[in-house]
Amino acid sequence: MHVAREKKRLNLATKFNFLTIGVILVTAVGISIFLIRAQISHSYRNLLNHGMSVAAMMSQNSEYGIYTEDKDAIRQIVKSLAVDADVAYVCLYKNKRKLICESFQSEIKTPSLHHYKKSYRSLQMLHEEFVNKKDGLRYIDIVAPVASAIDSDSPEILGDDNGTTRQKIIGYVQLGLTKDGLRKRIRQIIVSTGYFTIICVVVGIAVTLFLTRRITLPIRDLNIATQKISEGILEQHIRITSHDEIADLAQAFNHMLGRLRDYRNQAEERTGQLVLANQKMALEIAERKRVERALEQKTKELSRSNSELEQFAYIVSHDLQEPLRKVMAFGDRLLDKCGETMSSEGKEYIVRMQNASQRMKTLITDLLVFSRLRTKAQPLPRLISPR
Repeated sequence: MHVAREKKRLNLATKFNFLTIGVILVTAVGISIFLIRAQISHSYRNLLNHGMSVAAMMSQNSEYGIYTEDKDAIRQIVKSLAVDADVAYVCLYKNKRKLICESFQSEIKTPSLHHYKKSYRSLQMLHEEFVNKKDGLRYIDIVAPVASAIDSDSPEILGDDNGTTRQKIIGYVQLGLTKDGLRKRIRQIIVSTGYFTIICVVVGIAVTLFLTRRITLPIRDLNIATQKISEGILEQHIRITSHDEIADLAQAFNHMLGRLRDYRNQAEERTGQLVLANQKMALEIAERKRVERALEQKTKELSRSNSELEQFAYIVSHDLQEPLRKVMAFGDRLLDKCGETMSSEGKEYIVRMQNASQRMKTLITDLLVFSRLRTKAQPLPRLISPR
């Protein structure tokens, strides 16, 4: 048995939900990505600013230690940075010679100062990222010059042209920043933003479903009403509590239903009248057929009567008139030939016989006239008046 499968279709509410939820998802994901990127950029700048601040502080605090090459004083300054989780290593140089280098994380190879593309022989702090080959992680390397104010004509003296400030680079502070804290903060940002996004999406979906239901419920009622109308069910009324175009549509729909009910009632009334008229006509037709059958029967009986009357008239005209004519003829001859010899009483008898024969002839003639009148066709009376 072949069963036709109806093509699945999406109703209006589902399409509206898909559209709105898609817009919510795209908007939420876009905003989340923008916020995450902004927070990552902000956190990176904060880390870099923190590192440059620490390097600048180290540059100022280690000027005397580098100048005197006091490693104990330098080591105390370096150890003070051990509590900073963002600092991976610290190296101090006097000119190009490394005085001390302390690493707070294992498996970190300190890059040399020569890998900077820009000249590091300036008062400007430099920073670059590099990838540590041992652990494959990226670190931020910051180089801050250590300058000392002197009065000298050395070519390494840096300052302005009028000679108000003269500084000489006596060493460098190389500071390495790890991105572990940055990665943790990024994960926290992603998690918190994800939770916030999920909450916003869930709330948006709930609001969308609620509003979609409020919007499409009257349309669904109209659809159900339309299906019932197609089945011939007109006793219904659509109630819409909103005050928008759908309410206007429902009002027009209810007005149309009222007019359809009136048309149906009129059609049913007309149909009832036609049924009664048909029934009455059927009764009249049956009565007319019965009368016609009765008339046919009477016509047959009249035909038989006419035949009998014709036979009777034939008998009377041939069998009765002929002897009567002979009686009358013989009576006339008796009077003519024997009238002189007959007695008066005999004549009286013959005259009385002839008179009786004349009366008999008159009766026979009247009977023939009456039979002709009975056998003449007569118009039938109209029993049923046409409508």
